[in-house]
Amino acid sequence: MNRICGAAAAAAAGLMYMRWRAEATKAMEHSVSVPGAGRECRLLFISDLHSRKLQETDLQSFPEKVDAVIIGGDLAELGTPVSVIDHNLALLNRFGPLFAVRGNHDFRRLPLVESLYKKYKATLLINEWVQLDNGLILAGSDDELAGCPDHILSVPRESSGPFVWICHNPRTPETVHVNRRPDLILSGHTHGGQIRLGSFGLDEAGGIKERFNSTLLISNGYGTRKIPFRLGAAPHIHLLNMINHR
Repeated sequence: MNRICGAAAAAAAGLMYMRWRAEATKAMEHSVSVPGAGRECRLLFISDLHSRKLQETDLQSFPEKVDAVIIGGDLAELGTPVSVIDHNLALLNRFGPLFAVRGNHDFRRLPLVESLYKKYKATLLINEWVQLDNGLILAGSDDELAGCPDHILSVPRESSGPFVWICHNPRTPETVHVNRRPDLILSGHTHGGQIRLGSFGLDEAGGIKERFNSTLLISNGYGTRKIPFRLGAAPHIHLLNMINHR
């Protein structure tokens, strides 16, 4: 009996620890070198919020304003309260203009998600690009699993501004090609495996990778899927400094 009680207590403690780890957000800061661009710019990137309510304390280390706030898909999932989605967008909108791509779970709440993006004047990039006043080019591909990504994404070759490609799934560049090398690719979707035992996980760990002839950032995301637990794959929010060199 004592052994059973001890095992149950250990299991409960383990679950409580993984639940705590799911809330232990890491604010990540990265610098990306962009040859021949204009002034420096700063981006806030967050992905895979799902049903998690964004906490102001998780954003307190970031600057008050950035050039763009980029949402890398899965803003919501089936069952996410409208109040949570609205809260998350309102909080992110304080930092700068919103830009987003669609993740596979967004399609389950698509009319609602799109209406709330419209409320906050977010630019939803569906196989298209925009260029900001500072020269930054943001291009977004539709989701690989639930959407309809174009086989080829064309962006202006003649611009000297930094080029950031956003795709929810980090495998999208295997099937979608762009006519210009991105300075940075932003993605999420994997949750970093969400629960990892050392180097083993159900999916790839997040981080900066050199891939597809570019710099690829795979975010662990902010929320969780199916079970509200994490281990060895902390939730992430990212500040990106586009450092310009001539």
